[in-house]
Amino acid sequence: MLPIAVWGTINSIIPFELTRHLSRRIARDVDQYDTTKVLLGMLLFISFWSVQTAVVYRLLGTWWAAGYLASIVIAAPFALQMRKEYRIILDNLKIFFLFLRRKQLRDYLTCKRREIEVELARLVRIVKRLPSVQTAKTSKTSVNSTPAP
Repeated sequence: MLPIAVWGTINSIIPFELTRHLSRRIARDVDQYDTTKVLLGMLLFISFWSVQTAVVYRLLGTWWAAGYLASIVIAAPFALQMRKEYRIILDNLKIFFLFLRRKQLRDYLTCKRREIEVELARLVRIVKRLPSVQTAKTSKTSVNSTPAP
């Protein structure tokens, strides 16, 4: 998967970065950012891939150009997925080293987690004792258990 992702990154890094930077500048509001990113991405990726495929066609011919276009269309999603995985790994490493450096933070969060679990268990017990929950359960059971006419 890594070689495919590298191939996709090499052939798509320029339109990807242009899309990322231009969409931030063009979008006037947070709500417009995603729409701008999609529209710019479609325009830039199609434009760049068309130019790249035309160059391969000029240099190597029709079959190489078709293979090249197919390869970048397949490899680009792999590149995006690897980028997401890379970010997740970096975030996890940052958190890991934060906990290594600050043992008291880990202990504090562990204590808070236990408190939340105890509170959640207490709330579940309260909800189970409520008459409306009991009535809803029995009405569902009685509706499901009645034979069809």
